[in-house]
Amino acid sequence: MSVSGVKAVLFDVFGTVVDWHGTMHREIDIFRGQKNATFDTGTFVTAWRTAYRQGLADIRAGKAPKISNRLVYRAGLEKLLAEHKVKNVSEAELEHLSRIDQRFQPWSDSIAGITRLKKKFITGTLSNGTLVALTNMAKNAGLPWDVIISADLLGAHKPAPEAYLKTATLLDLNPEEILLGAAHNYDLKAAQSNGYKTGFICRPLEHGPNGKNETEAEGGWDIISDSIEELAEKLGA
Repeated sequence: MSVSGVKAVLFDVFGTVVDWHGTMHREIDIFRGQKNATFDTGTFVTAWRTAYRQGLADIRAGKAPKISNRLVYRAGLEKLLAEHKVKNVSEAELEHLSRIDQRFQPWSDSIAGITRLKKKFITGTLSNGTLVALTNMAKNAGLPWDVIISADLLGAHKPAPEAYLKTATLLDLNPEEILLGAAHNYDLKAAQSNGYKTGFICRPLEHGPNGKNETEAEGGWDIISDSIEELAEKLGA
């Protein structure tokens, strides 16, 4: 498929650009040791991610009041800590862990790939994260975005059509002039249905070595790659 006319390459961030599972696993494993907790770190991390995603889904569906992503993380964390009977957790520790999305670390190809793309395209995020989390994450990890577009800025979460369409309006571009890079087929399907070009980036360890990982492109995406550097190469950057 042709990708001519693309002017901006935007990315899903969690799992696509940054190693969500790996960062969570490292921080929770340290926390578990400090608390002498007996839960399995991998199982805890998977449950926390699931709780976070379900929390956002409930907000999108109107089943829960709108709260910040940080509070969605915190609610899931507090529920899991109670289930595992982890006690003596300070307010400072809860606040630190609930801001984990500001400390996610990039995959090894992310910075180099985005840097290549910046030479030819507008690069940025199209993420369900918040502006503050994505900004601090970029600063902490050295992610060289041109622009940060977040769910709270848009007033909508993906895969709602308005997330993709309002992003195009903000950039003064037609949807077909934007390519979304993502490791998640559902995100690319929604982007494509709203006129975007699409790039699947395979992340076989997104959910960890024992997780259920999305390793196959499940649609007619414009580009299929194993890294952001490969995506950049296929886009001629």
